Amino acid sequence: MDRTLTAILLVAAAVAAVVAGAAIFAPAGQQPDQPQTPTQQSTDSQQGSSTAAPESHPTHTVVPTVSPTNETPVPTPTPENTTAPEVTATVTETTPASSSSDWDDSGSDSSTPSYRTVTDMNGDSVRIPYTTHRVVTLYTPAAAMVMAIDGDAERLAGVDYFASIDEGFQTIDPSISEIPVVSGTGIEVNKEAILAVHPDVIIAGSWSSGGLGEIGVPVVYLNTNGFDDVTGALTVIGDVLNKNERAGELASYLDDKCSDLVEMTGEIPEADQDNAYITWRSPLHTFAGGEFHSQWAHDAGCRFASEELQGHRQEVNFEQVATWNPDVIILSNNGDPQALLTDPAWQEIEAVKHGKVYRIPRFVGDWGSPVPEAVLGMEWLANGTYPDTVDLDMVAEAQDFYSLFYDYDLSEEEAREVMGPTPAPHVRTVTVTDGLGRAVEVELPVERVATGYGIAQKMITTLGAEDRIVGANNPGFNVEEVLALDPDLIVIAGWDRNTLNALEGCDVPVFGVIAENIDQLTDSMTNLGEALEEKETAERFCEIYADNIALVQDRTSDLSAAERPVVYLVGPAGVANTCTGEMYQSDLIEIAGGKNAAESESGTRWVDIDAEKIVEYNPDIILIVQYQSQVTPTDIINDERFKDITAVKNRQVYVFPSNVCPWDYPSPEAVLGIKWLAKALHPDLFADVDVTADADAFYEEFYGTTFTELGGTLPATNFPGNAAAASAPAPMQATV
Repeated sequence: MDRTLTAILLVAAAVAAVVAGAAIFAPAGQQPDQPQTPTQQSTDSQQGSSTAAPESHPTHTVVPTVSPTNETPVPTPTPENTTAPEVTATVTETTPASSSSDWDDSGSDSSTPSYRTVTDMNGDSVRIPYTTHRVVTLYTPAAAMVMAIDGDAERLAGVDYFASIDEGFQTIDPSISEIPVVSGTGIEVNKEAILAVHPDVIIAGSWSSGGLGEIGVPVVYLNTNGFDDVTGALTVIGDVLNKNERAGELASYLDDKCSDLVEMTGEIPEADQDNAYITWRSPLHTFAGGEFHSQWAHDAGCRFASEELQGHRQEVNFEQVATWNPDVIILSNNGDPQALLTDPAWQEIEAVKHGKVYRIPRFVGDWGSPVPEAVLGMEWLANGTYPDTVDLDMVAEAQDFYSLFYDYDLSEEEAREVMGPTPAPHVRTVTVTDGLGRAVEVELPVERVATGYGIAQKMITTLGAEDRIVGANNPGFNVEEVLALDPDLIVIAGWDRNTLNALEGCDVPVFGVIAENIDQLTDSMTNLGEALEEKETAERFCEIYADNIALVQDRTSDLSAAERPVVYLVGPAGVANTCTGEMYQSDLIEIAGGKNAAESESGTRWVDIDAEKIVEYNPDIILIVQYQSQVTPTDIINDERFKDITAVKNRQVYVFPSNVCPWDYPSPEAVLGIKWLAKALHPDLFADVDVTADADAFYEEFYGTTFTELGGTLPATNFPGNAAAASAPAPMQATV
């Protein structure tokens, strides 16, 4: 072809391109000189592009270009051979005829292609100018990401309303307030305003209102339903801005931070996770299970209260929230935690009861929304909620983030102001049943225990939690003094009604111990073990207890009434004070192969009887409890009133062991008392039992030292079945 003719054709092509560009970017209110039909737009979009936009999104047909005469059109992919969305940049071999923006492009290499194709988050291929000088964002996070990738707001030609007024944006780059606003407070857009700023590309959320394609500017859609989508959005915007390396750096930072956090929170059992309720705009407006906020909560180590909801954010009623009963409530940044904390209707919600209602932090972006700052929000929630699992310096984390993303030196004071109150640690609770059959809710961990019952104190010690006892008041119980100790749990005798009434309404859980039989004793140990998180120790104790009881019962259960010695147990108030048939001590005597002389007496407390009744009972054995000082074996033997009693005549009067701790009352060591009495009453049946050795093993396991090392001794007995009666009760020194 003649060179002159070639030059003429090229000039003509250039003029055509200028005219076409003018048609696309006509000022607001002015009709383009040569408006294109949709068919023409589609044809131009396909020609000179490596991938055409799917027909379902005609809004992505953009600035037409003149294709080189030697270009072979690339066939449009069919749905069958279209792969899953992947961020790409495809260059079209077309040289620029003119710039549609006001940007100075004089330094551009004439060999630089005019257009390229990127894939947005809807999976659509979008043909954009090779160099994008003027960008409109209709989605606040998109504006933030452009600023993060570019380092400033210079390339932003138009933004949404919220980005223009955001104080965080203005702190990072004050020029943001001077950028034209091209959309309102909702999803609506101002097409004339967009045209007036002559953009090269529009970045919008996938939910943006329709009609953007009518503007004639390429539209790249973002869709952030999960944290991975946030990094994906960075990648797409980096591609649009031709700053892939910078975008990749930021995306990798977020991925690494999120992975590190999930590695820590992933170890938290579901039962120990806070149930998080996240609101939007109002306390009764929340998000559905498939939305970004669900993953945000899970990555922070929490359950998502409204997981069952379908669709998108929606209004709920208070009854639904009460059913979810969240442990923590995260309000939107304009929320008022104090209003919710003082609202009478919300007082029974766990989060409100424990003061765990917070406003989500916000600086450039909301820390709980699908923006890069979301990683800070997850760290903020997890760090406060699970301090034993997640140990982060949140001031340093925030400073590092804003330095990397926006080159902004966030001060410690600014960081703390942005974050607000640190979320309180996860509140774990357990509901146990006390001896009165009451459901007692206990907040875990229990670190301070006050008790007004000696048996309860022994139970706590046996469970290995003696170091948590901050006060023991027995006998007597001063409620004011006990509450002043700031206990997490109060354990008292279940029969102490006066103390129970005095503690009514206090903010501390009260556990009443009842242990008047074997089952009640082991039940109390089991439930206290759960409340004190010493479940394994409690289970081990109950196992040993059951094994020893079974051993004794296997050998005594078939004894006839005649083979069971009658035993009278002297109580703490004197010789005429004894145990009834409803007390633990009566069970102890029965299991050991004896018969409680006073089993016909009723009540669950020690009872006073007439001395004449003791004579009527005519016990074979008289045993005196350790925890009294009013009477000795010698006193009873020398008492004329009892001279005709079989036990006195045969000098079968002893002090019940042990000298370390009483084994006759319903404390953990009582199982040793059963063994001792069984062997004393029936030595032939228990010849193989070494009570001292068993006591040493028991004390070693539960108290860390042996019975013998504590100075423990057992009384020598000469009960029926033993050798001839001694002339007087043996001293408590010989070993059975």
